[in-house]
Amino acid sequence: MLWGALIAVLLAAVAAIAQIYRDPAYTPEIRRRTFRVLGYFTLYLAAGIAGLIALPLERLTGPGLVFLVLAIFAWVGLGSVWILRTTPSKRPPPQWLLKPWTWVDWLVIGTIIVGAGGTLWSIFANAPAV
Repeated sequence: MLWGALIAVLLAAVAAIAQIYRDPAYTPEIRRRTFRVLGYFTLYLAAGIAGLIALPLERLTGPGLVFLVLAIFAWVGLGSVWILRTTPSKRPPPQWLLKPWTWVDWLVIGTIIVGAGGTLWSIFANAPAV
């Protein structure tokens, strides 16, 4: 199952890159900016994955898992909002989304804080006594 998901992600990435190269509207400068932003997003996601690997997830309870999923979705969502702002597009996003550090950013950051806090509370509330 894990290999299937990885293969699907890789195939989607190859299809997206092929589409960028086939489309004549993407100039070399736009391609370069797009790939730079996608590279930063990949590093951003890798930092989130590294944070997950560092957690002792075997102590996670049911409510803690809900908080963890909430934090993961918010983490990816924050990166996606910044991709929308920084990647060139044929159809730009709405003006309210283009402005940095608006209510959207703070809502997602607050969701990350609540999700991460709930996850850590669940993990460390169930920690064995030392």
